[in-house]
Amino acid sequence: MLVSNQKSGGRRGRPPRSDGVKGVQKGSRLQISLTITPDMLVKVDGLAAAMGQTRAAVINLAIYRLLSQESGAGAQS
Repeated sequence: MLVSNQKSGGRRGRPPRSDGVKGVQKGSRLQISLTITPDMLVKVDGLAAAMGQTRAAVINLAIYRLLSQESGAGAQS
């Protein structure tokens, strides 16, 4: 049996999303890749620990607050 070393782009045979949004479906959410500086990651991890939250939760909260602020909704903390 021959095994191909050709990359599949991480899609694992799944068809692309019809809406064009990139990411791996994880339940009702999409998993994305994020590149961040080591210094910023240390700060995010410190904040997460201080808040008793996960890294992902802190990043999601920051994005939510920024989007709420940009949309004029004024996120409340």
